Amino acid sequence: MFWPRHALAGHRDRLGETSVALVDRTVLDLGIADDIIAELADHAVVVESGEPQLAGVQAITDVIRIEGATGVVAIGGGSAIDTAKIAAAAARSEREVADHLMSRHRLPEALPLVAVPTTAGSGAEVTKMAVVSDGPRKSWVWDEALRPLAAILDPAVTVGLPEPVTVASGCDAFVHAVESSSARIQHEHAAAAGTWAAGEVFAALPAVLEDPEDLERRRRMQIGACAAGVGIDRCGTGIGHAIGHAVASLLTAPHGLLVMLGSLVAIEWGVASAPERYAAAIRSIEPSAEPSDLPELLRRFAETVGYERHLAPHAAAQTLGAEALAAELPRDVHKPMWSNNAAVPDEADLTRLAHETAREWERIGNA
Repeated sequence: MFWPRHALAGHRDRLGETSVALVDRTVLDLGIADDIIAELADHAVVVESGEPQLAGVQAITDVIRIEGATGVVAIGGGSAIDTAKIAAAAARSEREVADHLMSRHRLPEALPLVAVPTTAGSGAEVTKMAVVSDGPRKSWVWDEALRPLAAILDPAVTVGLPEPVTVASGCDAFVHAVESSSARIQHEHAAAAGTWAAGEVFAALPAVLEDPEDLERRRRMQIGACAAGVGIDRCGTGIGHAIGHAVASLLTAPHGLLVMLGSLVAIEWGVASAPERYAAAIRSIEPSAEPSDLPELLRRFAETVGYERHLAPHAAAQTLGAEALAAELPRDVHKPMWSNNAAVPDEADLTRLAHETAREWERIGNA
């Protein structure tokens, strides 16, 4: 369920007397969260949040424990919300955060958490999973305890975000939609949400970039991204996310751009190998199209939103080694994604896709 921003006050009773508000650094600097923080008045301790690194998530968990917080409010993109989700549950655990990575130990019931996404991309506000980096490598936590109590969707808080953030988060949402609707794990209602989101995000993100101040366009994008989050919550992701996470273990670039990179590299192979699994997504995007048209539509979407232009500075500044990526991609931490893909890659496929990704990275960096 979703509430307008002013409804945060309606959750005061469930948040309790002392809340910790985790706010994305960029959002804090831009002043986007000022009104929301003001609503919390003297009831919150404000903590800046960046990319979820294990040490940082543990530090915020310790703050929540020390403050005796009765609730948590997360304001920002997927990184801030993921950090808050882990910390709100781990704060009630007798273990350290590291003990819960890859769900080695179950989490206790979390403190009440209200998520206020300021980007339209991750869908973290409705999922039971979170990503955290343990050193240079990505790791996971998934548990029902991570699902927020409530999500507040307000398109006004997405206005003013830098275009690169809007593009990267929107690319993430689109890949979520396509992968969840075509995944091997299927849940009827979640897959339907992902399928609907594929068409909605395909239309909405270019519209938002054309007129960033239009709240109706941003509302469509925000709800589409949330629906894609519902899709991946039950159906999971696929090869684009596996490649994106593997690349992110070797270098730094925005998550949404990396999963789009992986999707563009793998889509022709995926559609050729399992065309029927992409039928629902392609009908949502273009009712008269066939699954074989999806690679071209994906490329058109990426070109329209300026994906390469935003990825190029990262690719130009860093080298992606094909052999290093080929060794990284098969690791167990990425397997839940690529083994859930519409077409499941074998060892040779993973090696080939890794080399193709490295070549595409080099091409974009030299363009």
